[in-house]
Formats: sequence, C-alpha cells, structure tokens
Amino acid sequence: MVLVILGLVSGVAVARLKQPYRAARLGEAVGRIALIDRQARDHAQRFGRPSRLVYDLDHSIVCVESGNTEHKEYTRVSLPSGVRLERLLMPEAQTDQGRPTIDVSSAGESRSYVVRVSIIGESRRWLFFAGITGQVTEFTDENDIKRLFEMLRASGADAG
Repeated sequence: MVLVILGLVSGVAVARLKQPYRAARLGEAVGRIALIDRQARDHAQRFGRPSRLVYDLDHSIVCVESGNTEHKEYTRVSLPSGVRLERLLMPEAQTDQGRPTIDVSSAGESRSYVVRVSIIGESRRWLFFAGITGQVTEFTDENDIKRLFEMLRASGADAG
C-alpha cells in the first residue's frame, strides 16, 4: 500500500513540475530570439552596413548574416529542445516553412514582424518586433496580432 501511495505522489509531483519546466524552456527561447534580433540591429549600426535575420522555420534556428558577398559573417542561435519556430508574419506576408528573412538597415531598422514560438503540442507565444526600435512585445492571442497588423496597414507605418 505504501508503494502505491508513493507512486501516486511521485506521479503528481512530476506532472506539476512539467509545466514550469516547459514554461522556462519557452521563456529561454523567447530570450534567445530577442537577443539575436538585438545583435543584428546593433551590428548593423556599429559597422554601418546592413545585416539580415534568417529564420529557419524547418529547423528552429535563427541566424544573423552580415558583411559583403565575399566575406559573410554568421551568428547562429538554436532553440531549446522541444521548442520550435512555427510562423513568421509581416504585415504583407506570412510563412510557416522555409527560411524567411528580415533585412536590417545600416541604421538598425527593419520591417515590423512577428514570430510564433511554441512548445510542441502546448503553449505558444507571439513575439512582435517593432521595426524602428526593435522593441519586443509578447502576445498569446493571435487575434491581437491581427488587430495590430491591421492598425499598421491602416496607418502605413509597417516599419514601426
């Protein structure tokens, strides 16, 4: 009887610890993506030349490409295990696969865009990157993203 009770208690404990662990992994992924966006902007400003963010949606990797065609520099960030990049949205387009890119000007500005990140089969977060400032805002509701893009299109301020 004691073994049965211990088994039940340990099962409940594992179930309760699973959610915070997944939330921490998702939070780490959000931090990594925000950091690499910031690095692309800072690098472009520091060296006065454009860079490009490449979101590999098929492999959940984000890269920064900078430099000229003869000498390219790369910075690469992989997401924690079980976390994936699902979608990249811009006011004029969206994609769920491939390697969409975000161009960053030499002033460190880009188009505004959104990345959807998720723990497979569980929660997801939408990360909105403001084009001019690079400020990151997290959303959990896709409808909020749709309304935001509608406002950007209506104002003609898709870069900001």
